[in-house]
Amino acid sequence: MKQVLNFTEFGQLEFEKGILTVRVIDSLELTEDILQLIYKQGAILARGKPYCILADIRKNMSSTSNARKYGANNPYNEKHLAYALLADTIPVMLLANFFININQPKIPTRLFKKEEKAIEWLKKHLR
Repeated sequence: MKQVLNFTEFGQLEFEKGILTVRVIDSLELTEDILQLIYKQGAILARGKPYCILADIRKNMSSTSNARKYGANNPYNEKHLAYALLADTIPVMLLANFFININQPKIPTRLFKKEEKAIEWLKKHLR
């Protein structure tokens, strides 16, 4: 059963079958505080079980340096199985590639243009 939560700070969380989907609002500046909120709520929705994250960042967004560092290495990583980043504009794709290549997340992380492909890849990482 899909669980959906809305947040004024960043957008929406959906949790279904071991995948937490984060859908951000337009023009969001992602901060460490917002990521902490996302990861905390994700852990609650997952009920302590490991899960994957699909970040739908197809909106015009940016992130702080601290947010990227925290996203790559945070206390919740032990429960995160994989990150799929969904982007379709050049600026956001550059930001996502910067995160992947410079911040080097500790778990498998890939950038996708199609949501179906991202979900298919994440399902391979579910336990």
